[in-house]
Amino acid sequence: MIAEAGGNAPPRLGGKLEGKYDINLYVRLAMHAFCERHSCSQAIELRTLFNAIKGIEGKVGLTRIYRGDMELFRYGDPAKAPPAHELKEFALWAVGKEVDWNKVRIYLREKAPKGERYEAVWPKEWEVCYPLLGMTARSLKVQEKSIPMFDYITEFRKLLKPKAQ
Repeated sequence: MIAEAGGNAPPRLGGKLEGKYDINLYVRLAMHAFCERHSCSQAIELRTLFNAIKGIEGKVGLTRIYRGDMELFRYGDPAKAPPAHELKEFALWAVGKEVDWNKVRIYLREKAPKGERYEAVWPKEWEVCYPLLGMTARSLKVQEKSIPMFDYITEFRKLLKPKAQ
């Protein structure tokens, strides 16, 4: 699926040997993403924290990505919160850089004493990009977690069957 989309999955991320991911986890994540099973309740969990970001005070954490949306947090002094649109670039971890950035929106959803919670939104038909899958597969490997495989052929056949009347 990734090759068909014009991408190639790197064998590791970040140039570090411990950054390797399990290909089985990668394939399962790809199935969930490309079969559109990454809903709000079954989000792709990305636990990444960015430090020392130029122009942004504090740290930015990326957490949950689902079809058309992404949750991110900024940790730091609330008085130094950036305008929401300045966090738009973090959506590239979910949808890549070859998108129409005018269609990406960032909304402030909640303020807290130590930061804010934002939501990035883009058209639901955009696919998630392969670096996101690789980073998430690596994170799952480190946590020794897995995600279930599902029988997409059986589910597809159920959709094709006419409903009993």
